[in-house]
Amino acid sequence: MRVLTFLFSSLIPTFLCQLWCGKNGFQTFADGNDNKYRCVNYYNVSLDFNGGKEFCAKKGAKLASIHSKDDNDVLGMFTFQGGAYWLGGQDANNNGTWTWQDGSHFDYSNWAAGQPSTESGKNCLEVDPISELWSATDCSEKRAVTCIKPLVYPDAQPPPIECWGEYCYQFLDGIAAWDIAAQTCKMKGGNLASIHSAKDQRLMEPIATSNGIDSYWIGGQVNVNNTLSWIDGSKVNYSNYLSDWPMYSLGRCLCMDGASQQWITDHCDVKLFALCELPRRND
Repeated sequence: MRVLTFLFSSLIPTFLCQLWCGKNGFQTFADGNDNKYRCVNYYNVSLDFNGGKEFCAKKGAKLASIHSKDDNDVLGMFTFQGGAYWLGGQDANNNGTWTWQDGSHFDYSNWAAGQPSTESGKNCLEVDPISELWSATDCSEKRAVTCIKPLVYPDAQPPPIECWGEYCYQFLDGIAAWDIAAQTCKMKGGNLASIHSAKDQRLMEPIATSNGIDSYWIGGQVNVNNTLSWIDGSKVNYSNYLSDWPMYSLGRCLCMDGASQQWITDHCDVKLFALCELPRRND
């Protein structure tokens, strides 16, 4: 089962994701500024700031802009294994006024203590991948880059939303590890889906089928005692495990198995589609 899940997550969903984020390794990223998706990728290269801008431009992208703590945290999940990297922030006139390369508002910051430096020439924005704190750095220094570009939906249509009761359900538009999927659902105002009855379970099945999706993340995690909890804090009052599950040894994050439409656990860093549960809006 683990092998089947891996094969599906690493082959078919990747192709579907590439329809929206291109073929250069970009992954979907929900912008906390306006809850719109963008495509992000981290490149462990060594370029000065202008070189980074040119590098991203060749991929149809710009150096990344950040608009919320959630943005900063989620971006950190993509970059924590590499070195310091450029964002698209610059104090071009060296007067303390910072702007983003993509023209968006500079409405959030996460400067380290004593930053941004007012030292002449240090007017480009780098991020420490461990602390996720920002510093003003000489633009001629060599850093990795993080590029972001607009997400293009097939036929200009986002993933459909299905609603019943108090909630609406929508798949994220690409594959992601469980933690990133959970953060992205949160930034959309909801959580990874929780399931509390056989009726809930039955209602979710056609959503996946209509989206052409097989296995996908839901909002459960299993601890070492094989006890389930939902990310939204709701009560665990229903279960639908495949026979012999849950198996903590095969991962602690809960996904829906496409073949059986039952729950299994998988390693949380496996990239799958994910189902968000969002409060129903009355407008």
